[in-house]
Amino acid sequence: MNLRRDTVKKKALYVAPGLDESGRKEILGFWIHPSESAFLWEEILHELKERGVQEVGIFITDGLRGIKDAIMRVFPNSRWQPCWNHISRGLQAKVRKEDISAPMWNLKRVYKAGSKAEALKALEEVLNKWGRKYRSVRNSLMALYDDLLNFYDFPRELWRSIYTTNPIEKVIQELKRRFRPAILLPNQEAAEKLAYLVCVRLNESFQKRRLRVWLH
Repeated sequence: MNLRRDTVKKKALYVAPGLDESGRKEILGFWIHPSESAFLWEEILHELKERGVQEVGIFITDGLRGIKDAIMRVFPNSRWQPCWNHISRGLQAKVRKEDISAPMWNLKRVYKAGSKAEALKALEEVLNKWGRKYRSVRNSLMALYDDLLNFYDFPRELWRSIYTTNPIEKVIQELKRRFRPAILLPNQEAAEKLAYLVCVRLNESFQKRRLRVWLH
């Protein structure tokens, strides 16, 4: 997001979409800060808690440094799920192209397994097969090991919605699409007004849909 003052400055737009107990998505809020950090996310989480968010089953995020610790300090009983899309892209950057195409490399066997037991087996196969050849791959996976498969502890119907940040990315893409015609916004107030209007419109559309797991 670009703001024009005396010079053009970029700022980070924080957005917190959530899925409530009725199965409906809702954007809980947005914030504009100079940059993104786990410290600022922790402040946002405290604000959400003060506004009435009492419990969160699972957080799905990218690999922002320190984000898990920030979450646990505010919502210690929640779970954290690192996004598998981000994990896959990060690991592929550490592996030669010919190995990425090998059948045993296929990480989808881990996060698209039929059960947590199957996923664990596939994960161990990846670690055993490629961990010796690519130490950085093993180190990356082991650093996240305790959280990689958290989404399997939730109802199967939810897995598709909580193993990646895709549902969040769709919200971000819509915000980017709306901001793009604006090119340079004159100030932060103008950016906040535009973000507010987009979020209100998105929330109105979200109210018309519910995740199917809650329809049974």
